[in-house]
Amino acid sequence: MVTKDTKLKDIVNDSPVTMDLFNDLNIDYCCNGADSIEVAANKQNLDVNSLIKLIEKKKEEKTETSNDRTSDIEAFRELSIRDMIKHLKFTHHQEERAMLQELDGLVNKILLAHYSSHSEELIELHRLFGKLKNELEAHFAKEEKLIFPLMNQNENPSQEVIDYINVLEKEHDEAGTIIKEMQALTNNFTTPQDACMTYERTYLLLNELVEDIFVHIFKENSILFPKYENQKL
Repeated sequence: MVTKDTKLKDIVNDSPVTMDLFNDLNIDYCCNGADSIEVAANKQNLDVNSLIKLIEKKKEEKTETSNDRTSDIEAFRELSIRDMIKHLKFTHHQEERAMLQELDGLVNKILLAHYSSHSEELIELHRLFGKLKNELEAHFAKEEKLIFPLMNQNENPSQEVIDYINVLEKEHDEAGTIIKEMQALTNNFTTPQDACMTYERTYLLLNELVEDIFVHIFKENSILFPKYENQKL
């Protein structure tokens, strides 16, 4: 049963279908997964009891998308640490790199095409996206070339790796902050009435990227890292 003290990460772990609801409400269940429902509600100026009712209702839904997401989280939870790392590298890292590459051209393209009518929004979006892209690419490299190999080499948790994990979690928070700024700037990637097909494609792909990043961070912060840290010495 969900109460005002239940943590976001525990709700998503128990019912991954709630990720859709949290995304719709701009509730950060990945970087701020340790927040209680009450804290999350206060941050979004929501009534905590109404939010609990929405969560309970969402948990009862059975949609194809939700089932796929639920199966993905449940399957990930059962993997070994080595296989979790492999999964992250060959799904989220690979797919997000491809989206970042495509978006790099698209964001610049719509900035040039719509500069006269939407320069204020698109200049800032261009800046924020560039910052997010740079930080994510450096973050992926750090994980793949340094921290993930160390985790694979050490069956028991080491303080060195735990310290690195703390750094990764801070970087996740920084990426989350940039994403929130992008969402606020674009009204959750809502295109203007005069948007062309490229504009619409850009915002649709930005939203897909953000949702994938949220799942990605959740898997690391709330499943992989605790599993590594809680191994017996």
